[in-house]
Amino acid sequence: MHLFPKDSPSKRDEYSCRKKNARRSRIHRQSTRPIPIQDTKTSVSTVAGLASPDNNINTVGGDLATCTFSSPFYLCIDGEDNIFVVDRKGDSGKDKQPNTTCRNEKGEGVNGNISMISIASNSSIVLKYGTAYINAPAYSDEKDAEAVYIPDDAGMKYYDMQKLLNYVPRYRTVLKSEELSTVDENNWKHCFVINKLDHMIYTVIMERAIGSNQS
Repeated sequence: MHLFPKDSPSKRDEYSCRKKNARRSRIHRQSTRPIPIQDTKTSVSTVAGLASPDNNINTVGGDLATCTFSSPFYLCIDGEDNIFVVDRKGDSGKDKQPNTTCRNEKGEGVNGNISMISIASNSSIVLKYGTAYINAPAYSDEKDAEAVYIPDDAGMKYYDMQKLLNYVPRYRTVLKSEELSTVDENNWKHCFVINKLDHMIYTVIMERAIGSNQS
């Protein structure tokens, strides 16, 4: 039997203290290690279009390096990686925020243009100059009826562009039933979407203010 003075710790207590101190030391060393930081780098390249130092640019077709777009608002891609570009005149409605100018190939102001970019043929083709106010398009991949649909801003009109017809824009009107005869009054179609299950076209219609007393 080993006897220790009453006021001094036993060897067991000393060993326990050393273990605790060692554990604290390890925890301290681990906590002071630098946290690894992931460095993510992103590169951006231009698919089509020539940059301009200002907004004074026309929409003109050509090869991907020289074509230009005056006011590209919306894009849509078909099943063959063709990119459809919707130019649109933008009315900000605010004094301090300038409007977006949309131009044709002659530099004349228009409400909209429709272009198709073909990566395979290295070209951009203007399908139609001077459209109505148009919004976000949608692509339907229905077999043998592939098409791009672009909504006109107001009313029930839209552009129908069938692949079988080389995507030539045709201006069409949706017929309204009697119970929906006023659905488009003071309303605006902001976009089209295609349901892949039923291949029906759906749209978002939003009311806009007319005059200062309406919301």
